[in-house]
Order: sequence, then structure tokens, then C-alpha cells
Amino acid sequence: GLINDRGNRLAFADDSSYYLLCALEVIDDDGQLKQKADMFTKRTIKPHQAVTSVDTASEALAVSIAEKAEVDMEYMAELSGKEDVSELMAVVEMKKPWNRPDAETGTGTGRQAAEDPLLVLFDRPGNKGNLGTILRTCDALGADGLILTGHGVDPYDPEVLQASMGSFFRVPLWQAKSNEELDAFLGKLRKKYPALQLVGTTSHREKPVYRQSLTGPVVILLGNETQGLSHRYREMADVLCSIPMAETSSASSLNVGCAASILLYEAARQRGV
Repeated sequence: GLINDRGNRLAFADDSSYYLLCALEVIDDDGQLKQKADMFTKRTIKPHQAVTSVDTASEALAVSIAEKAEVDMEYMAELSGKEDVSELMAVVEMKKPWNRPDAETGTGTGRQAAEDPLLVLFDRPGNKGNLGTILRTCDALGADGLILTGHGVDPYDPEVLQASMGSFFRVPLWQAKSNEELDAFLGKLRKKYPALQLVGTTSHREKPVYRQSLTGPVVILLGNETQGLSHRYREMADVLCSIPMAETSSASSLNVGCAASILLYEAARQRGV
């Protein structure tokens, strides 16, 4: 009889494995055997085909990692048939992270002290393009540094560097390792600059940004692309600002990269940059 016949269905109704066995038969609309499953008639498992040659160094690297789970230079040379590294354009030292922000100056190490520092804090960046865009905007509009908090995209990702159009190498960048580390830095910054304001951003029709003074020492707080500014940072902010939008607009908010550009432009306008 058939695995799928009524008797077997009743006998093995409580056996979860029975329905897996039923897949071995292909049954037509009348409940009759149409054919056996493909595994009996077709070769469904293909033999592994080893890659023996590639055209570029990047392909050789990908194959080396896939096949050997490591960067095997000899294997890569064998795949590419090349002993030179003609695709290598430069060997550069990785940018040192802004891992010790100087609260005495409000800028990264090596930067001249800012009289009224303008910093940007981006919480849990989730998009590489947005992070690169914000780095580029910080550079263009005179921000003194960018602080990253929480788990997010890698600022060293090639897509981030590409989106920043070189500004990655100009803007001091600090990844805060914990809330405690960030709180300690902001505390020292407030001690140095008593007038410091933490300006949070929201799409919920708070104070229009053009009515908020951004001429003094300021940290602009930007939230995650999907979830916005977290409760922690909303509570931490001295003021919440929003970007006014047309009454007829169907958009509920702006892309965080666009919002950062508008906010920093307003700060630059007020500061006479």
C-alpha cells in the first residue's frame, strides 16, 4: 500500500515523523500515486566542485576564506596565478580611534581646543550609508567630533568610508564602550563648559530647531534609524527639538542622515560658519 493511504494516516496520526515519510510519495488529486519523490529518480546532491582559478585578488581572498576559513597567501597565489600584488594600491595605518576624548577641550586628541564645541552623538547606527553621510556632514559643517554609542554598524566598514567621501579621516570619532564611560565624559564636559546643552531630536513636533540656540557648546543627539532616540537619551536631553515639516506632508519623519544635515546646517548658520 501507499505510505499516504488512509490506514497509515490513522495508525500514525500521533507520530510526527510520519508526515516526513509521506513526502517520499507524490500523490495526485485523486489520492493515487503519481510518482516517487525526486530523490529516487534524480541526482539532488551535487558533488563539490573545487575552484581552481580566479581572475582577481578579491576573488582569491573570498575563495580562501570559504575553502580554508583563513587567508592562505600561497593558496591565493595558486588560484590567481600571480605572485605580485598589482591590485594593491597602498598600505596605510588604520586610523587611531578617538578613544580618549579630551574633555578639557571638547575635541579629539590632537585638535585645537574649541571655544564652543559642537559634537554629534549617534546612538546605535544601523545603516552604513547614513553613518558615512553623517561623517561627511560633520566635516562639511564644522562639527568637532562624532560619538557612537550602543551596538551598530562598524565605522571602518568600506561602505561607511565610501559614503563619507574621505571625511572619515578628518572627523574625530569615538565609540563609547559603555553608558558609564559616556556619562563620565559628558560630566567632565559639563564641568569645563557649564553652558553645555544636550539637544535631543524627535519627530513629535517639539520645539522647532530654528528657535533653539545652537551657538554655545552643544551635543546633538541622534537616534537609531528605526527606533529613534531612546528613552535614556530623551531623559538626558536638556531640550528636544524637531524639524518642522509641511502640514500637507505625508512623511512622518526624515532619514537620519538628512535630519543630521539640516540640524548641523542650522547650527553652522547660527554660528556664522
